[in-house]
Formats: sequence, C-alpha cells, structure tokens
Amino acid sequence: MTAILVFIFCLMYFINYWLLMAQSHDRDPYGDP
Repeated sequence: MTAILVFIFCLMYFINYWLLMAQSHDRDPYGDP
C-alpha cells in the first residue's frame, strides 16, 4: 500500500511539473516581469 501511495505521489508530482513546463514554454502564466 505504501508503494502505491509513493507511486501516485511521484506520478502527480511529475504531471504537475510537466504541465508547469508546458505552460511556461507556451506562455508566461505570470505575465511579463
């Protein structure tokens, strides 16, 4: 059960990081600094 929770946590972290990078490459979510 712990292994599954760790796997899900890593998967969610990876997906969030990938989406953040994709948004940064597409357009700056924070606007022009």
